[in-house]
Amino acid sequence: MLPIPAIPPILMQRRDWTVPSPEWEEWARATFVDSESDLCDPRLAHLQAATVCFLLTNASIKVKGERKAGLGGVWKPSGEPHSKAQRVQQMVEWIGMEPDFVVTLDVDSFQGVRDICRLVNHELAHCGQAEDEHGSPRFDLKGEPLWSTVPHYAELNEGDLARWGAEITPGGRTIVRELAAPPLITDAMLRFDAV
Repeated sequence: MLPIPAIPPILMQRRDWTVPSPEWEEWARATFVDSESDLCDPRLAHLQAATVCFLLTNASIKVKGERKAGLGGVWKPSGEPHSKAQRVQQMVEWIGMEPDFVVTLDVDSFQGVRDICRLVNHELAHCGQAEDEHGSPRFDLKGEPLWSTVPHYAELNEGDLARWGAEITPGGRTIVRELAAPPLITDAMLRFDAV
């Protein structure tokens, strides 16, 4: 397996900075998308046809006031036309195109190999192909995949399962079932070549 890439030096020198990292994208593909990898996640096979930009940051990522270790999903620049144009220009200057997806990782949250692998796999799992009402992949009129940001499977608050049981949501039942099984990824599988 490819070694986990180094954190870009600029993130050690400046605070509140974000940089693109093609090395992290290459590592993530080789580790989680490549069907020959021991850590391949079959849920991510569609990403073989997608462009994914990895951004590393040391600026705090917050969503609704909650700090996050990462974000993943469809690239959708938003805002007023001027700020949208700035975002598009910056992305094109960084990676030469507008990607299908962006994965942003907070390097200050990294706590070891297992945590990094879990985080990257989790954020890639948010990068999905849209599905129709029958669960089949959707495509545009040219036959190109329609991309989507996959939400968390279960929206649960702390204490929901304890108070109401696993039957509260289909996601709750899945979480209980998955927690009862041993993890699919073992520490022995997380051996990377030296950096």
